[in-house]
Amino acid sequence: MLLREVECISLGLVLALGVLWRMAKIQSTAPVATDANTTDPPLLRSHSEIKPYKAARTGVTYPGIRIFYRRHPKADELPRDPAPLPLLVFIHGLGGSVAQFHPLLTSLSNSASCLAIDFPGCGRSQFAPTSWDAYSPECLIDLAETIINDYREEDQGVVLIGHSMGTAIAARIANKKYPHHSLPPSSVMGVVAICPVAGPLPESATRAFRRLLWLPDFIFNLWRAWDGWGGPESASVKRFVGPGGDLEARQLQYRFNRQSRTPVFRRMAWGLLPVFIQGKPTGGLWGSASWSDLDVPIFLVGGQYDKVTPPEIIREIEELLKATDKAQSSVRVSSERDAGMDSVTGANTLGEAAAPVNLNTIVRDHIPQSIEEINQDDFKRKKPFLTTREESFEDPTTPRDHQEPECLSIIPSQPIHPRKVVKSAILSGGHALLYMPSTVRILAGLVGDFMNENITNRFSL
Repeated sequence: MLLREVECISLGLVLALGVLWRMAKIQSTAPVATDANTTDPPLLRSHSEIKPYKAARTGVTYPGIRIFYRRHPKADELPRDPAPLPLLVFIHGLGGSVAQFHPLLTSLSNSASCLAIDFPGCGRSQFAPTSWDAYSPECLIDLAETIINDYREEDQGVVLIGHSMGTAIAARIANKKYPHHSLPPSSVMGVVAICPVAGPLPESATRAFRRLLWLPDFIFNLWRAWDGWGGPESASVKRFVGPGGDLEARQLQYRFNRQSRTPVFRRMAWGLLPVFIQGKPTGGLWGSASWSDLDVPIFLVGGQYDKVTPPEIIREIEELLKATDKAQSSVRVSSERDAGMDSVTGANTLGEAAAPVNLNTIVRDHIPQSIEEINQDDFKRKKPFLTTREESFEDPTTPRDHQEPECLSIIPSQPIHPRKVVKSAILSGGHALLYMPSTVRILAGLVGDFMNENITNRFSL
């Protein structure tokens, strides 16, 4: 123990000298406002409240959680048969906050009711309680599900929109095989994963990261000061923004970096890391959750220059999803990704890996091979999967009005359980593409189109 303390002190002195050297070499840039309360955008401030919450399953009490909720302005006028328009739920990543979703919320809050929370110690939420267990994935997921259940209306489904670590939390909430849920996974109608993570770090990298988290806060802060020196021009900012970030994007990233509290980061990061037993990861965020078990529409968005969650991770998740679908199905069809390839170049800017079973095809359980094998069930008409507007007269997910059937051409259908489809897109940006002015409009358009086409067309009403 004494040796470890000596090593920590030595490392701290080295880092302190390094910071002083860089301070002498690099001139500071113009100051950037970083306080989470004073820089909160008007849209978020007008529709936010800070309130206490007790997680339903774990029983942990959080005295001050910032909650953004904006009900759709015309929610009472929209159709509610068979259910209200889905609630969009935004889940930030490690060291993130609701404010990072502000550009996306500005666009999507006009399409549906929106809910977003700052996890404890993040953004405008209080850093309380301070126990490490309160920041474990199980407690954070339980807190998120408790708040979602409090705000979603009767029979209302949810669409989870996550960024970075938030995508793994969204995947677990939507995962029916995860044993503990406060929010029924059947309520999840879709997942949008921006800069997603696929699984834990390798065992060696996990051990190294855990050693880093052993360092006291003051040493960790010295390293952060070294990494962040130079403000918007610092290495820490450029790592997230990528090579194409303009000054506004760099200033935003610097603000978010400064708002991230070291004690909170250490507690959350520690909880994410698994323990390796005979080379297999157990516990942590990925201990019992897997992308491969999801059965909802999924949209994966990555940044071409992302160094934190490289775009190759999207391909890994697609392979997991396709492998599971093949294992669960006896019918194999070509993926929509192959069908969508350019015949000359083979390029596809919006990758897509569809479910391997064509749900528009009727598969009969009993195919008689002779007259003697024909039974009464063979004369019963089997109902196909309904996809066209003409077929919607028999779609139980569409409001019915036998006296005025023409209304069916006005109100789009809303399935309770949309069929699984997987789409992906790679944008020109880094890990900060969520709030970079050069990418967020494209991102908002892609997310809106995905929800309209694969969850319900009612988002466009």
